Amino acid sequence: MNIIPKKDSFKEFIGLEGDFLELKDFSIFEVKGLIHPPKKLISYPRYIVNKKGDRWKGSRRYRKIYALQERQELLRQKYPHLIINDSILNMKVPEISQTEIVTHHKPNEFLEKIKKKKQPDSIMQKAIEFSHLLENHSGISSTAIGISGSIMVGLHTASSDMDLIIYGQNESRKIRNLLKILLREEKQVRGLMSNEIARHYKFRCADTVMQFEVFEKHELRKTFQGVFKDLEFFIRYLPNSHELTEKYGNIRYFPAGYVKVKARIKDASGAFYSPCRYWLEKVEVLDGTKVKNIVEAISFRGRFCEQAETGESVVIQGKLEKVSTSEGEHYRVLLGGNSSDFMISLSL
Repeated sequence: MNIIPKKDSFKEFIGLEGDFLELKDFSIFEVKGLIHPPKKLISYPRYIVNKKGDRWKGSRRYRKIYALQERQELLRQKYPHLIINDSILNMKVPEISQTEIVTHHKPNEFLEKIKKKKQPDSIMQKAIEFSHLLENHSGISSTAIGISGSIMVGLHTASSDMDLIIYGQNESRKIRNLLKILLREEKQVRGLMSNEIARHYKFRCADTVMQFEVFEKHELRKTFQGVFKDLEFFIRYLPNSHELTEKYGNIRYFPAGYVKVKARIKDASGAFYSPCRYWLEKVEVLDGTKVKNIVEAISFRGRFCEQAETGESVVIQGKLEKVSTSEGEHYRVLLGGNSSDFMISLSL
């Protein structure tokens, strides 16, 4: 956790997916993505002070913001000053400047802090034990693991899950390979069962058009989620800041319509990262804007991670964007900005 210093003391303002920002009105926003405008972070409301909220932090009650539509409506009503028509992304996004932040919560710093607590609560203790398990069996540094979500900001409840962040490409591959083994052994870690997936579906149904049977088939094979000592976990894999090849402004994005396509996954090696990316081939536009050179699908939402594997045929529906780089132009499908967005593997 970092208390934000005075503006003049800033040299570089860095934030990553999984960081949380506490603003002057005590609301808590979560940072989305890895690429941000100078001295700003693209962030969305996660917890707001509310007299009818079911979570307490000190003397304040908070309510968690779940659905995408609810987040957008809250931004329009309460935080219109944060909504910026970004000239690089060419879309309206909430951008928070460093002067508006009271506390910058960072997952890896938080995990190191609670490891030193003499009496962590039961959920914190399980998070510590799980991080130790991953660290000891993979050989990665303890600084490459963080705890995000409600636990990090002190708003977890007895029914909360734990959100882990793994930093670094090499570290992420090691943890993912380890989890495949642990989930297969089903000794210390197990995958989600049907009733647990059904609960996830109920939670997400406002943001998906997928039928439960299809949703369940996709979720059952995902390795970034599961259960450790009766506590559900969800893992996001991030490259380190120095591993990022894109810088804000190097690539520009332009809205080009809305599409439904059928394609083959050429390369899903980036499907487990946040954001997740799928390289496409043999793309056929089934509906919407008719263009050529659609070569990738990408999402900043965790639900689209590990949605399909290399070689599988998929149907994808989402926002079409033209991607402009110094080397040329191509198109991509952006998933997660609309409840009608989906990716379905036809191989399941």
